[in-house]
Amino acid sequence: QGGGIAMVASVFLADLHPSTITFAQPAVIDDPCHVIDSSRTYRFVNTLLNNQDKLVYDLVPFIYAFGNTNDQQGHMFLLGPANDDNDANPPSTTSTAIQVAYYPDNEVPSIGSTDWSFVQLQKVHSIQSYLFKLKLLLYQSRDAKTRTDSSVLPTDGWTIGSKCTLDSQCISPHICNDHRDECSNGQSGIDTCWNNNDCVSKRCEGWMNPKCQDKLPPKLRCNEDSDCRNGTCKWNWRCN
Repeated sequence: QGGGIAMVASVFLADLHPSTITFAQPAVIDDPCHVIDSSRTYRFVNTLLNNQDKLVYDLVPFIYAFGNTNDQQGHMFLLGPANDDNDANPPSTTSTAIQVAYYPDNEVPSIGSTDWSFVQLQKVHSIQSYLFKLKLLLYQSRDAKTRTDSSVLPTDGWTIGSKCTLDSQCISPHICNDHRDECSNGQSGIDTCWNNNDCVSKRCEGWMNPKCQDKLPPKLRCNEDSDCRNGTCKWNWRCN
C-alpha cells in the first residue's frame, strides 16, 4: 500500500515537483497522467530464485495484468536475486553483487504470470528483502568509489550465467537462453539452445543436444528457412 500511496501523493503534490521513489509499487494511476513527471519517478522491483533455481518476480507491481486499467509510470529498476536476501542486516563487505536491469520511462518488461511468485510472495515482496538489496547496493557503491573514484553502479543488466527470463535483462548483446534460463553469449558451436531466439545467429540446430550454429551460405544443405543467411531453404533442400 505504501508505494501506491506515494504515487497518489505525488499527484496531489505535483506543484512541488517531487521525486518519487517506490518499492514493490502496484499500478494505481491511469496513464498518461500529465501531472506526473516520469523523469522524477523511480520504481524498484524485486526478484529471487525459488527452490527450483528459477527466477521469479514480485507480482504486486504487475497486478494490472489481472484487468486493472491503471498502468505504471516512470523508470524501473529490476533487482537481481541474492543469497540470504531476506536478511535485513547484510555484512558491510560481501562477495554477492546485486545486479540491476534498468527500464526507461514506460518500457515495462513483459513478464508472464508463470514467472510471478505466488508461493513465495511474502518473501519476494517483503520490505526486508528490498532493504537487504538496497544496503548491498550501498556497499557496492562505496566499494566502487574506493576502487574507481566513482560511486555510479552499472544498471545495464545481468552478466553471463545469471538467471533470467527476458533478453532485456542481460547485458547487451547477450541474450536470455530459454534452454538454461540464464544470460548467455548465444555463441555458435558452443552454447546450447531451445529455439532460434537463444542464439545470436538466430539459428538453433539439432535434436538431442541442440546448439547455436551460424547460418548457411547459398547452395549448402538445409532443412528450414532459418538455416540460411538469406532466409530461404529451396525445394531441393539447399539454401537459395
